[in-house]
Amino acid sequence: MAKPFSFVSTARTVVFLLAAVIAVTAQTASKPDVIDELRKIGLAESDLERLESGEPVIKELERSVRREVAIIGAMKLRFPFELAAKGLERAVDNQRRESAKEAGSFSRSPDVEDLASLEFDSGDIGDLRGCVVGGCEWNLSEEIIKALEAEVDWQADDAEARAEAILKRELVEYVRAYLADGNRSLMIYRDTDPAVDLGEEYQEIGPRIPFLNRFARPLAIHVRSYPADRPESTEEVLSWSEVKIGLKPVVMFTHTISYLPDHAARYSVSKQIFANHYIDSTLGLTALFGFPGDNGDPESLLIFVSRSRASALRGRLGGLMRGLIEDRAKGKLNEFMSDTRRFTELAFANRNADAEREANLRAERERSRIITLLWIAVPLVMAAGGIVLFLLLRKRAS
Repeated sequence: MAKPFSFVSTARTVVFLLAAVIAVTAQTASKPDVIDELRKIGLAESDLERLESGEPVIKELERSVRREVAIIGAMKLRFPFELAAKGLERAVDNQRRESAKEAGSFSRSPDVEDLASLEFDSGDIGDLRGCVVGGCEWNLSEEIIKALEAEVDWQADDAEARAEAILKRELVEYVRAYLADGNRSLMIYRDTDPAVDLGEEYQEIGPRIPFLNRFARPLAIHVRSYPADRPESTEEVLSWSEVKIGLKPVVMFTHTISYLPDHAARYSVSKQIFANHYIDSTLGLTALFGFPGDNGDPESLLIFVSRSRASALRGRLGGLMRGLIEDRAKGKLNEFMSDTRRFTELAFANRNADAEREANLRAERERSRIITLLWIAVPLVMAAGGIVLFLLLRKRAS
């Protein structure tokens, strides 16, 4: 079996739990600094009071384009960083179990075999009949659309199997190019007019993700210049998932980079590099900070930021339905943060559990290597769920 694609710095576990490898080019986050950043991006004093009381705070962020959905969530946990990190991982795993039909990771040298367990929906493959540049049911590049046109005889008995094989071959070539050349090789979707250039999308979205440049500058630089400028204390995973959303399952390829600059801060940036339906682009940040509390007891602060874009929001009903989509996304985020609190409380209650139980939990997490990916599954599912609801209502309206 191919070795999963990931770059793990030396002594990863030690770095995460014990080390203090401070990135000299980034400001170490203190609680007043994080609160100041929240003020700068629009949280009111009443929001900060709710946050301090332990209530989750979820708000929309200012949008740069009409087809964007942007939200931020913050929650204080009255528990040490290590316990909050365990609670967060359990919540992420719970999200995966609820939303993903299938999931896997790409090897260091991506191969079609990496997608062996991915089975495209038959009706979804059938939607590719008549797919042309500027008119296709899937988000695809011109190269992939033309390969399907040239190589699939839709009258043949094996047409759908042939189309699936070509899709997997071309998508794996795309992943290889991305790993080699990074953002320069990101796909340009040519299924609609105007086209959507993912490289341009992330150039625009990247600087609008708060916290990164101030507190995790090495990670921000790496995200912009990928694959160059990889900082120490990082782990990267490129994975695929088939997520249950709305009318059709959505196949997503996601790149997640986790950055562990010290023993009380964790940042994870997630970037969607392909989704066959609904979503054009998503860039998300999950950050977890540990602080000494005001009364001396340790506490943690969870921050979640997501910016997603969808061509469907360009239409005349896009503005009318935006509030509905944002409400749906905020509802999903609230569920996720509530799960994080619940699992953190369980971790606290069980922190003196016997060694065998803890070993079993560690083994379970290790078997689920995709857990790092799921820092992105949360923003993708939130955004897509709302977008699908919008599309259903738009179809009824027409």
